[in-house]
Amino acid sequence: MRKNIDTIDRRTNILLIASSIVLRREISNILLKNYEKTWLTNNLKDGEKIFYEYKDTINLLILCVPLKEKNSYMEFVANLKALRCDLEVYIIAKELDTASIIEITNLGISKLMIEPFDRDGFAKDVKSIAEKIENHRLFEGDLSTYEDPITKLPNKLRLMKDIKEDESYYLMVFNVDGFRQIHNCYGVEAADFVSFTIAQILSKYEINPSFRLYKIQIDEYALLITCKYSRLDYEALSIRIANELTQTANIFEGREIYYNVSVGTSTSEFGNKELVRNAGVALTTAKSKKSIITTYDPSIEDHENNKAVFWLKELKHAIKNNQVILYYQPIISSVTGEIVEVEALMRIKKEDGSLYMPNEFIHVSKEIKVYNQLTKIVINKAVDFIKDHHCRISINLSFEDIINEETKSFILDKLKEEVKIRDKISFELTESESVTNYTMVSNFINDITKLGSEVAIDDFGAGYSNYYSLLKLNINYLKIDGSLIKNIITDKYAQAIVKSIVNLTKELGIKTVAEFVSSEEILIYVKELGIDYFQGYYISPPLTESQLVSLLKNKQNYLSEIYNQRETATQTNIYDLAEIRMTKGKKT
Repeated sequence: MRKNIDTIDRRTNILLIASSIVLRREISNILLKNYEKTWLTNNLKDGEKIFYEYKDTINLLILCVPLKEKNSYMEFVANLKALRCDLEVYIIAKELDTASIIEITNLGISKLMIEPFDRDGFAKDVKSIAEKIENHRLFEGDLSTYEDPITKLPNKLRLMKDIKEDESYYLMVFNVDGFRQIHNCYGVEAADFVSFTIAQILSKYEINPSFRLYKIQIDEYALLITCKYSRLDYEALSIRIANELTQTANIFEGREIYYNVSVGTSTSEFGNKELVRNAGVALTTAKSKKSIITTYDPSIEDHENNKAVFWLKELKHAIKNNQVILYYQPIISSVTGEIVEVEALMRIKKEDGSLYMPNEFIHVSKEIKVYNQLTKIVINKAVDFIKDHHCRISINLSFEDIINEETKSFILDKLKEEVKIRDKISFELTESESVTNYTMVSNFINDITKLGSEVAIDDFGAGYSNYYSLLKLNINYLKIDGSLIKNIITDKYAQAIVKSIVNLTKELGIKTVAEFVSSEEILIYVKELGIDYFQGYYISPPLTESQLVSLLKNKQNYLSEIYNQRETATQTNIYDLAEIRMTKGKKT
């Protein structure tokens, strides 16, 4: 029975997404008795459709978050909050660790309930949110509605209200790259300290009455400027401010915290109604191009949209039609000269038989949210290859794979299933520069090694990797960065770094792999240094499955073969040499 019509709330419009039948039934019984407009669904996809259909009506979103889909739900909330920062969000979840709770809180949600479900508490919470919604409606001028709770700066709602249709503006949006990693690595208080420092630096510019500062997201700040100068002047100012932000050391409890920023800017040239949105598009473009600043122009949107549409079509087609394929590059022992392992390398096969290489699609696959599907396909195909050919395989994983709960669970479940072959699987952690939460990585590596698989750090020695933190991880191998190996004959700096890495790893009991072994001279040099394994085009280019199977059957000693062919190897194309090695031993 519904309550008397006079007691039913007509202003709180609720969308409930709950996959659990029991929980959905219990919550809907509460909502339908008290709130006139309530939409119900059991999955995120339908929930997204409902929200966008009624995006101007729905003002309370209630999510029952399944643990394995946590990242998808959080991404959904982040997208909606970017679209509607006034949207109230109530999350019900279970078994959340501290990092997850911080992540959820940072999205700007209204309430978080950790299961078991408290019926009375839930009803009380929703009533409180409904009253808040009504108060905002009645007292729209209330300062708290338009204020960031941490910095007390005006927020995105205030920015939208401050933009007048007949004014001419220049808008700068500054995004702190990796702000969530600062949260995870240094803690909430340190992240708040960084927020205050950034606000303090930017607020200096408000001394000019034409400048107004806002905090529009947890990691984004906006400067709205009433135009008085040329666009070039403002672009130069944007770069100057960005440099000031990135060069300022944030010293918190004796630790220096640095960060980078990306800047998106827009002008009134393309309309004030789209001013904030256009700056957001420019910011996304700046991040994707890894540039400091991008100013909005319709052409960049056309380019990015076309690019996203193209790759979404190509990758979805490849996934559907089994055109995500693996190539395999052999890794040989410096002692026996035989293949001990192969690295699985992903390719996308085009309709004409040619290939897309990873550098063409990996980054965009993350943006269009198919990257995790590709990771799962690579793992499944590698497992199948091991079962068929009993060969050790190394699989690349990024930090993004590790922090994605769904992908991480998939990997661990797969290893638990494949008891007989999991000791033939190793994982290479790529992009180690992006690692910020070493505790999370360490826990994942420990879970992997307990199940009998091994772990390597890829591209070690590149850039400014945190050697100390990386070496504390429970790893089995270090793959020395190819940029050091390929120049090692002539570059004394590279020689010194590689020698120090080899000496250090020997003391720690960690094996080393030299990548980019592209010549006989390099191979001899790294062998004399005492590196344990070699990989590179001089040994073999990446091979198709059939080519690798032929090569494995020969079981030749690469080193003896290479030394025996010293006279002819330099005159032989590496692909021809690989073909020679594969055809050796075949019946004529």
